[in-house]
Amino acid sequence: MKNKLYGYRIFVLLFLVVLLAACKESKLAKEDEEQDGKWGDVIGFSQDEVLFNAEAGETEVTTKGRWWLTAFVNERYGCLQPIDENDTINIYTYDWVSIQKLESRKVKVSVKENTSEKPRSVRVQFQAGDYFGYLKVEQKGAE
Repeated sequence: MKNKLYGYRIFVLLFLVVLLAACKESKLAKEDEEQDGKWGDVIGFSQDEVLFNAEAGETEVTTKGRWWLTAFVNERYGCLQPIDENDTINIYTYDWVSIQKLESRKVKVSVKENTSEKPRSVRVQFQAGDYFGYLKVEQKGAE
Protein backbone atom coordinates (compact mmCIF):
# COMPACT_ATOMS: atom_id res chain seq x y z
CA MET A 1 0.00 0.00 0.00
CA LYS A 2 2.83 2.39 0.89
CA ASN A 3 4.57 1.62 -2.43
CA LYS A 4 1.40 2.52 -4.38
CA LEU A 5 1.03 5.78 -2.46
CA TYR A 6 4.72 6.57 -2.93
CA GLY A 7 4.47 5.88 -6.68
CA TYR A 8 1.33 8.03 -6.94
CA ARG A 9 3.09 10.97 -5.21
CA ILE A 10 6.07 10.72 -7.56
CA PHE A 11 3.71 10.63 -10.57
CA VAL A 12 1.83 13.73 -9.36
CA LEU A 13 5.08 15.55 -8.62
CA LEU A 14 6.51 14.78 -12.09
CA PHE A 15 3.21 15.78 -13.69
CA LEU A 16 3.28 19.16 -11.92
CA VAL A 17 6.91 19.77 -12.90
CA VAL A 18 6.13 19.03 -16.56
CA LEU A 19 3.00 21.17 -16.43
CA LEU A 20 4.82 24.16 -14.95
CA ALA A 21 7.72 23.82 -17.36
CA ALA A 22 5.32 23.76 -20.32
CA CYS A 23 3.51 26.89 -19.14
CA LYS A 24 6.62 28.97 -18.51
CA GLU A 25 7.22 31.62 -21.19
CA SER A 26 10.58 31.11 -22.79
CA LYS A 27 13.24 33.81 -22.92
CA LEU A 28 13.23 33.56 -26.72
CA ALA A 29 9.51 34.32 -26.86
CA LYS A 30 10.04 37.50 -24.85
CA GLU A 31 12.78 38.71 -27.19
CA ASP A 32 10.97 37.76 -30.39
CA GLU A 33 9.46 40.96 -31.77
CA GLU A 34 7.57 39.14 -34.49
CA GLN A 35 5.18 37.37 -32.14
CA ASP A 36 1.51 38.03 -32.94
CA GLY A 37 0.41 41.29 -31.38
CA LYS A 38 3.81 42.03 -29.86
CA TRP A 39 5.66 43.88 -32.61
CA GLY A 40 8.17 46.41 -31.37
CA ASP A 41 9.72 49.18 -33.43
CA VAL A 42 10.58 47.11 -36.49
CA ILE A 43 10.98 50.20 -38.69
CA GLY A 44 13.56 51.87 -36.47
CA PHE A 45 14.10 55.35 -37.93
CA SER A 46 17.50 56.82 -37.05
CA GLN A 47 15.53 59.99 -36.26
CA ASP A 48 11.79 60.54 -36.25
CA GLU A 49 11.90 64.30 -36.78
CA VAL A 50 13.80 66.18 -39.47
CA LEU A 51 14.18 69.94 -39.13
CA PHE A 52 15.26 72.22 -41.98
CA ASN A 53 16.04 75.93 -42.12
CA ALA A 54 14.16 78.04 -44.70
CA GLU A 55 16.71 77.18 -47.40
CA ALA A 56 16.27 74.21 -49.71
CA GLY A 57 17.95 71.05 -48.47
CA GLU A 58 17.96 67.31 -48.15
CA THR A 59 18.96 64.66 -45.64
CA GLU A 60 18.91 60.89 -45.30
CA VAL A 61 17.20 58.92 -42.55
CA THR A 62 18.18 55.30 -42.08
CA THR A 63 15.86 52.53 -40.93
CA LYS A 64 16.40 49.33 -39.00
CA GLY A 65 13.73 47.45 -40.96
CA ARG A 66 13.75 46.75 -44.67
CA TRP A 67 10.04 46.37 -45.41
CA TRP A 68 7.15 48.65 -44.49
CA LEU A 69 4.09 50.44 -45.85
CA THR A 70 3.35 54.13 -45.88
CA ALA A 71 -0.22 54.71 -44.89
CA PHE A 72 -1.11 58.31 -44.07
CA VAL A 73 0.26 61.79 -44.44
CA ASN A 74 -1.03 64.25 -41.84
CA GLU A 75 -3.80 61.73 -41.07
CA ARG A 76 -5.57 62.55 -44.37
CA TYR A 77 -3.81 60.70 -47.15
CA GLY A 78 -5.15 57.16 -47.13
CA CYS A 79 -3.17 55.25 -49.72
CA LEU A 80 -1.42 52.09 -48.54
CA GLN A 81 1.69 51.81 -50.63
CA PRO A 82 3.86 48.71 -50.20
CA ILE A 83 7.54 49.49 -50.02
CA ASP A 84 9.55 46.38 -50.69
CA GLU A 85 13.15 45.88 -49.72
CA ASN A 86 14.62 46.43 -53.20
CA ASP A 87 12.28 49.17 -54.43
CA THR A 88 13.53 52.68 -55.05
CA ILE A 89 10.36 54.72 -55.06
CA ASN A 90 8.90 58.10 -54.36
CA ILE A 91 6.95 57.72 -51.11
CA TYR A 92 5.45 61.19 -50.89
CA THR A 93 5.72 64.41 -52.88
CA TYR A 94 3.95 67.64 -52.15
CA ASP A 95 4.51 71.23 -53.23
CA TRP A 96 7.53 71.73 -50.95
CA VAL A 97 8.64 68.29 -49.69
CA SER A 98 9.65 64.98 -51.24
CA ILE A 99 10.32 61.70 -49.42
CA GLN A 100 11.97 58.85 -51.33
CA LYS A 101 13.15 55.37 -50.44
CA LEU A 102 16.67 55.06 -51.85
CA GLU A 103 17.85 51.66 -50.67
CA SER A 104 16.55 48.93 -48.42
CA ARG A 105 17.31 50.98 -45.31
CA LYS A 106 17.54 54.62 -46.47
CA VAL A 107 14.92 57.33 -46.86
CA LYS A 108 15.80 60.69 -48.45
CA VAL A 109 13.90 63.80 -47.37
CA SER A 110 14.16 66.88 -49.63
CA VAL A 111 12.59 70.32 -49.17
CA LYS A 112 12.33 73.35 -51.43
CA GLU A 113 13.14 76.82 -50.15
CA ASN A 114 10.51 78.32 -47.87
CA THR A 115 10.04 81.94 -48.96
CA SER A 116 7.11 82.44 -46.61
CA GLU A 117 7.51 83.55 -43.01
CA LYS A 118 5.33 80.68 -41.86
CA PRO A 119 6.94 77.38 -40.85
CA ARG A 120 5.56 74.24 -42.47
CA SER A 121 5.45 70.59 -41.52
CA VAL A 122 4.22 67.21 -42.61
CA ARG A 123 4.00 63.90 -40.74
CA VAL A 124 4.19 60.64 -42.67
CA GLN A 125 3.00 57.43 -41.03
CA PHE A 126 4.74 54.16 -41.82
CA GLN A 127 3.46 50.71 -40.96
CA ALA A 128 5.18 47.34 -40.54
CA GLY A 129 2.91 44.59 -39.28
CA ASP A 130 0.99 46.08 -36.38
CA TYR A 131 3.65 48.69 -35.59
CA PHE A 132 3.20 52.30 -36.70
CA GLY A 133 6.10 54.76 -36.92
CA TYR A 134 6.10 58.41 -37.87
CA LEU A 135 8.52 60.66 -39.68
CA LYS A 136 7.87 64.36 -39.11
CA VAL A 137 9.41 66.91 -41.47
CA GLU A 138 9.50 70.56 -40.38
CA GLN A 139 10.87 73.60 -42.16
CA LYS A 140 11.35 77.03 -40.62
CA GLY A 141 9.94 80.14 -42.27
CA ALA A 142 12.03 82.78 -43.98
CA GLU A 143 13.27 85.61 -41.78
